[in-house]
Amino acid sequence: MTTSIIKELKRLIYGIIPCAYTSLFSPSSPKLTYYRFLKKYGYTHYPYEFAAKYIDAPVDIRKDEERGLHYVLHRGTKKLYYPHYFDICNIEKNYKALLIEQDTCHAHHYVDSLKEFEGKTLLDVGSAEGLTSLDAIDAVNFVYLFECDAEWIEALRATFEPWKHKIAIVKKYISKFNDEGNMTLDEFFKDKPTENLFLKMDIEGAECDALLGAEQLFTKAKNFDFAICTYHRKNDKKWISSYLDRHHCNYFHREGYFYVKHRLRSALVRGHKL
Repeated sequence: MTTSIIKELKRLIYGIIPCAYTSLFSPSSPKLTYYRFLKKYGYTHYPYEFAAKYIDAPVDIRKDEERGLHYVLHRGTKKLYYPHYFDICNIEKNYKALLIEQDTCHAHHYVDSLKEFEGKTLLDVGSAEGLTSLDAIDAVNFVYLFECDAEWIEALRATFEPWKHKIAIVKKYISKFNDEGNMTLDEFFKDKPTENLFLKMDIEGAECDALLGAEQLFTKAKNFDFAICTYHRKNDKKWISSYLDRHHCNYFHREGYFYVKHRLRSALVRGHKL
């Protein structure tokens, strides 16, 4: 089967058919905008008009010969390092995806302005490359980067070398129990202040378990902001909303959808607790 035929089949399956179905049975659905995009332009992981400015833009990728690691010159001044196993093509693809997802037009963006991080201690749960923390580093008081992968940890240490006095890498998975490789946020904060925190959580579907291990934190924390992903599993949005209601949090779900695994899902919940 030729590439052009596969492309048209994908446009039919993910664009034309759902567009026709939604137009007929749910003409007021906000999802219709995405299906129309896929119908018009064909299948893409990024069915958003604004994404083109990132997809078509060059990425400044360089190599740190001393460390043997490649990095992106982020926003022209900050070095965002990648692990050894990332080649140039994968770095470019990953970095562009990050920029798209954190554009304020995307439902997945954590903050509308970096000023939201000012004076905060940032909990970067699911830090990976650490882009969010790198953007926030000049505004925050301190950052905890939760990461277990040794290759990512090496890259994170390189990225945050200029700010090593205000970051700590925590080699634990955040979960609902404590053992050699896992830790609850309640356990982590048993000897730390719980004021002026910003919790960013994106952990591939483990968000609900992590929140079960943060009952005390959500009860006791003051001036507490959070951005929690809700798109990984089908019922995450409903479950996390119920959890936040129980803890008397003020929150809202980002408008729009994240197109992931051929599904449109609510991406993120943002909120605050006084």
